[in-house]
Amino acid sequence: TDITERRKHEQELQKFYLSIETSSASIIITDSSGNISYANSSFCASTGYVLKDLLGKNPRIVKSGIHDQYFYKSMWDTISNGKTWRGDVCNKNKRGELFWESTVITPIPDKNGKIVNYVAVKNDISERIDLERLKEDVDRILRHDLRAPLNAIISLPQLMKGSSNLTDEQLDYLDHIEKSGWKMLRMINCSLDIFKMEEGSYRFSPIP
Repeated sequence: TDITERRKHEQELQKFYLSIETSSASIIITDSSGNISYANSSFCASTGYVLKDLLGKNPRIVKSGIHDQYFYKSMWDTISNGKTWRGDVCNKNKRGELFWESTVITPIPDKNGKIVNYVAVKNDISERIDLERLKEDVDRILRHDLRAPLNAIISLPQLMKGSSNLTDEQLDYLDHIEKSGWKMLRMINCSLDIFKMEEGSYRFSPIP
């Protein structure tokens, strides 16, 4: 019996399997109920679970507790209605460590249109999330923690200059404090502008 065509299909399937198994992205396949039927090496490496521990389990095994019930309900409603879901998900590995993934979940229908599987492709974005949090911390420090005391450093010398019993030297000191305060405020505002530029929210306002 000529098996050339069958061998060709087997080779294509083997190439397809190897491309998924060696992918740097974490990939899992579940049945229509959401139970895991396949997980590639990257998923096992990022979660710390071996394949035999994952088969038949629900992906909630890596649930972090960060997202609320509505988040998962919205995800399930989307894919169970035959639509692709995209979003960032915080998961937890076997050691209890949290990590973030950019996730795409696609429903797979049979020839009659009935959903038989779901395929999830995930890419680790923990470093990006950490950088965003760092930028938020810097923004908070610049916007609130440093600007609040600067108000006193700038305004108090202005009030003190109104006193009639100050010497020229004392007025010079106050003037120096006030100018230094304004200089620091301009530096903080420039840093905030740079932060907004990186974030994509900066609005150019030309002035003389």
